[in-house]
Amino acid sequence: MEPSNSGPIISIILFSLSRLREKTVGRKIRLKEVFKSHLPLALSYVYVSIFSFSITCIISFVLLLIYILPKRAILIGSPIVICVIIMFIYGSSSLAQRINNLLPALLSFDAVEIYRADSSASARIAPYLVYINEFNLLDPNIWLGRGCDYGSLHVYSFITGETQTEGYGVGGFISFLYDYGLAASILFIIFLVKCCKRNKYAILLYLLIYSVMPVNHYVTWLFFIIIATTDYYQTVLDIRYKTSDEYVIKA
Repeated sequence: MEPSNSGPIISIILFSLSRLREKTVGRKIRLKEVFKSHLPLALSYVYVSIFSFSITCIISFVLLLIYILPKRAILIGSPIVICVIIMFIYGSSSLAQRINNLLPALLSFDAVEIYRADSSASARIAPYLVYINEFNLLDPNIWLGRGCDYGSLHVYSFITGETQTEGYGVGGFISFLYDYGLAASILFIIFLVKCCKRNKYAILLYLLIYSVMPVNHYVTWLFFIIIATTDYYQTVLDIRYKTSDEYVIKA
């Protein structure tokens, strides 16, 4: 499994477990509780997130930490964590080289330059620049879409200058916008919000991590399956607690 896929999958599973644990104990869990109760799992997650040398994994790891840690700890620890991440990045020659190449290209806001700097990152960032550049509310295709696989083919052709007949999975949610249009995308966003109604932080996780992946991708639908499953068991726990309270009152 690609590191850029394993990080988001493990992160959403741990987020789900954290939410269910909070429902059980009636409060937010603390980081020290996680390490005390699940030390092998916690250490494995830290190891996979950091030593996979994947930016996606590191972002997933940081976002999960932000959720678990109290606000005061985040404010105090943020400068330290940023320094450690910078030291780690520049301690890895390959990752440091990627960052050094990518930053100037990002500041140019040029999709082609981003591709030349880092082809992997371009698959996640450049599609947004391409779509924004072509966005026009008066174009019917913006609302209704251009058909399946148009987005990945068009974005790939735009940033590489090559014509392909098969999609390469680039574009993430932007490919969905190209394929099915803005109208269907609005419905998808409504579905996302409803699915994450009990777990609003998951919306941020989707926007910052999963939206760069194709909608028709196993990682994206694992996200929805896990969040929907979490919501189901939260509802089950609510019913159990409510039934228990009513039984105590009647007794």
